[in-house]
Amino acid sequence: AKVVDPKLVNMHHCVVNAVDNKQLKKVLMKCKEGASLITSCQYSKATNVFTKQKPMMESNSSVAWVVANGLGLALHLSGSLHAADHELKNALRNCESLSSQGYTHDAYTDLAGCLNDLAVNESVMQLEEPSSQPVKRMKRARYMAERAYRPNQLVLHGLDSNLTLLQAKSSLQEAKLLAEKNVKATSFFSPKKDNRDNNELRFLHAKNLAMLADLRHKTGSIEEGLETAERAREMLEVEEPSDVLEAARTLNVLGNLFWTAACVKRKVGRGTGAEQQEVNAGRVYERCLAMMGDAGFRKSHPDYLAVWTNSLVVRRWTRGFQEIEKERLSCLRSVRLRGKSFTEKDQWTCNIHDSLLKIGKGEPSVTSCC
Repeated sequence: AKVVDPKLVNMHHCVVNAVDNKQLKKVLMKCKEGASLITSCQYSKATNVFTKQKPMMESNSSVAWVVANGLGLALHLSGSLHAADHELKNALRNCESLSSQGYTHDAYTDLAGCLNDLAVNESVMQLEEPSSQPVKRMKRARYMAERAYRPNQLVLHGLDSNLTLLQAKSSLQEAKLLAEKNVKATSFFSPKKDNRDNNELRFLHAKNLAMLADLRHKTGSIEEGLETAERAREMLEVEEPSDVLEAARTLNVLGNLFWTAACVKRKVGRGTGAEQQEVNAGRVYERCLAMMGDAGFRKSHPDYLAVWTNSLVVRRWTRGFQEIEKERLSCLRSVRLRGKSFTEKDQWTCNIHDSLLKIGKGEPSVTSCC
């Protein structure tokens, strides 16, 4: 799931309050630096930048939510979910306080963004014990953003995508209907324009197509899902996304879909297209690894480990066990080292570890990203 794009985090009321305060201006500049680091996937550095600004949260509430939200974003994206939960709740509390004083942005990009980030983090934390709280927060954010004085369409589309992801945890059919609406709503981009808003819309459209493909596949429309997945893959493979992590997570969903389809078709018999879906899955995973490698992701990052493992699953089946065994053991070492150094319950590390063990036993199964 995707937290709100740092570029959408609005600092309007903070800037107003900081006009005559040089210290606050410095804090805001540091926050922008931190947001830029998040965009370039440098989460550890971003965490350090925001942590150093925390003393200002106690002395001035006008920047408190920006610092807490930025720190929460960095912690969430690096996998520290419980620490992120604490900071994101602080951000929401401070932003609501400013909202009650009339400082909320005209499009609610600040308060709706805080609600979105917290909802996404809560939904990931509660994988084993689903709760309605994240959906309630997301619906509240959607309600506010839609009825704002000056609605921001990109924010609305982003909230719609995340709400669909959350809804899929309770009702696949309802989520599929929402995904179909999202695909239509984000289809009005220009294939020729090269500006930030248009590029964001193109990426959201590709993400919504991938989500729809996955939901169609899970609700029984396998061939229809594969057709939609092909459209999403074509868009994502030619794009150079500004959000590498979200693009990699979306591609991983497609890779998992292709691989599951290959397994189903393989059981039916030869000539059913299983080989083509295996090729598609391998191609998507390799694209993911290359994209994340170019962006400077460490191999110990949980999303990188998930995609790496899935790539090994496909190569184990298509090229043989001996060719990938050395790399599998290397990946397994990275997973175990991460597990030892991680203080909170890390469900993805456990899932990845299980998948790597299954490869060794000849039981290929793919895993999802965070």
